[in-house]
Amino acid sequence: MPSLSRRTLLAAGATCTTTALAGCSGGNSISADTWSPPEDTWPLARYDCTNTGHNPNAKPPRSDVEAAWTVETPVSAHGLVVANGLLTAYGEQGLVVIRLDDRTQVLSEFVPAYVAGIAPGADGGQRLYAAGPLGVRDESFVQFLRGWEYTPERNTHAIWRTYEAGDSRGPARLVANTETVLVGHSGGRDKQLVAFDAESGDIRWQNEGIYPTLADGSVFVSGNSGVVRYHPRTGIGASLHSGPRETWAAQYSGSTVPAVDSGRVIVGGDWSPAGGMPTLYGYDTETGEALWDPATFGGTANAPAVMNDTAYLSISLYDDFGDYYLPNSGELRAVDLPDRTVTWTRETEWVQRSVVVGDNGVVVTCGGYPDGEAYTGQQSGDGGRIRAFDAESGETLWTFSTPSLIGSLALVGSTVYAGSNDGAVYALRTA
Repeated sequence: MPSLSRRTLLAAGATCTTTALAGCSGGNSISADTWSPPEDTWPLARYDCTNTGHNPNAKPPRSDVEAAWTVETPVSAHGLVVANGLLTAYGEQGLVVIRLDDRTQVLSEFVPAYVAGIAPGADGGQRLYAAGPLGVRDESFVQFLRGWEYTPERNTHAIWRTYEAGDSRGPARLVANTETVLVGHSGGRDKQLVAFDAESGDIRWQNEGIYPTLADGSVFVSGNSGVVRYHPRTGIGASLHSGPRETWAAQYSGSTVPAVDSGRVIVGGDWSPAGGMPTLYGYDTETGEALWDPATFGGTANAPAVMNDTAYLSISLYDDFGDYYLPNSGELRAVDLPDRTVTWTRETEWVQRSVVVGDNGVVVTCGGYPDGEAYTGQQSGDGGRIRAFDAESGETLWTFSTPSLIGSLALVGSTVYAGSNDGAVYALRTA
């Protein structure tokens, strides 16, 4: 594989607070550290271990944008991570790493990479992790975890491991720190959440759950029917029991990545008709107590972005097309978390897919076509859109259209990086 210079490595010095979770054998432990990403990075799918989708160091453009550059990659860019001059696009076909300064490819691997992320290594360097499905063996889905350790001389595989996660069909979310890689899987009912030792790749713990979040020295996990907090065991309990202890569990109808901020766990709800099932839930991180009567907005909520006591909730709305209810438009709501009021709402004529937030700028991806065209095969015009709003007022700042649906966003500095389903990666900056 091509070498990487010191200049291409992630900046060291991420700050950590260490907490250990008991492992599968007495005396072993896994870490629930949290760490602060350096500036000019977007190292995990939802920015950091707390999954808020908020980069406080990013200042997205506030007027019309253009593509400063576009790179065509051989993978569907369902996810992007960015760190210190490197961008990784990943998806079902594999992953590609490029240098941002000259857009040259420095690493590629064509093995499914449903999830990926970058975290500090124990040696002070950095690691890129990715996981995806390999196939079925004895009615169990076989998964594949890889890790690359970058040094000044070369980049080499640090982890290369196959494993099973019950009947789970594929990884849905990855978070990592210096000692632990957590991978949650969708589609299964048993052993969906797998905790790996970051050095050896050994499995330390498995339990139910799809979307892990690291915050407040604990692991928060959402799944098909609720959210759970796991906390470290101490004393003799750490030797006698496998894995951390469950401190609380809350049931709800939904399954989005939990965002943890200011003592709150914020999650979105599943599909519901207008005025039906709730679409925004909040829980106290310590007690699991519901912080409000769940808000009912209708539609399907995507993972919320959280900044300054405000949750930005992207919702896909459904219409009746006869035989089916299909997502056909969207709403973005800014919800004040202390008093649970909606401060502003902005509708889009397209389905909304994800939302992230930087310094006073909210960016949302949209896709699909009005009047159900995306579902009848009568597609015409542009397939994907990226739209930015003022975080306080909801004023529309700009819209950018793309030929294919946008699958991922990363806010770094004054640039919006967007990955599309056809493999194109865009760097959007002020025109």
